[in-house]
Amino acid sequence: MFTRHGAFNLGLRVRSWWSDAPGTATAAKPVCDIDIQPLGNGQYRFRPQHRMAGLAQFLASDVQSDPPARPRAGQQSWRLREPFPEPLAGWKLSRNHLLQLLIDGTPVELLSLYAEQAGTGHCRRSRSYDALFAGGKAVSLKTSAYDTECAADGSSSNRSVEASWLDDGSLASYLVNTQSGGQSWDGFAATGPAICGKSPAPPSNEEVQALRTELQRIREAFLRP
Repeated sequence: MFTRHGAFNLGLRVRSWWSDAPGTATAAKPVCDIDIQPLGNGQYRFRPQHRMAGLAQFLASDVQSDPPARPRAGQQSWRLREPFPEPLAGWKLSRNHLLQLLIDGTPVELLSLYAEQAGTGHCRRSRSYDALFAGGKAVSLKTSAYDTECAADGSSSNRSVEASWLDDGSLASYLVNTQSGGQSWDGFAATGPAICGKSPAPPSNEEVQALRTELQRIREAFLRP
């Protein structure tokens, strides 16, 4: 069993014995599960996640006011100051936070940012970032970009990305949505048994690295003296 409880997930395996059970016990037929992989011989593998992953949801309410209305003990807060880093140079920020807490000796940071820019005519652009860091490295990220009537033909576009990483820095999941389609890759599903079918190809290293570089550039701008 795999259950979700807000800020943490719990994997459970229950085994039972009956001394007077008739016949021989028969193992259930393996099924495809997004969170559990049967390895055979009574062994199972549960979906791994970064040990700090659940904190993004736990701390989300802390960035709804600036400064935080009810700061936690030991919490520090930063705002991004001009000049803003690329790709935000010249944009107007309406949500602008970086919170940091020390958890088990590890600095954990929650970044939340929303920016807008007006172009010529009816053109309007917006960008948002919500990211969690642990020890200065990305744990999870949600980012979106919306351009309304900014193209030469007056059309609009949008793109959103969600990504997560494991403790060792390896990519755990990657989801992209655009007007023309999307891409979804799950590292756990990619190692699943044959009954789960073929997994889509992972994103390119260049694409993921560009995203991490952009994210780190914004984080470092928050923390600069």
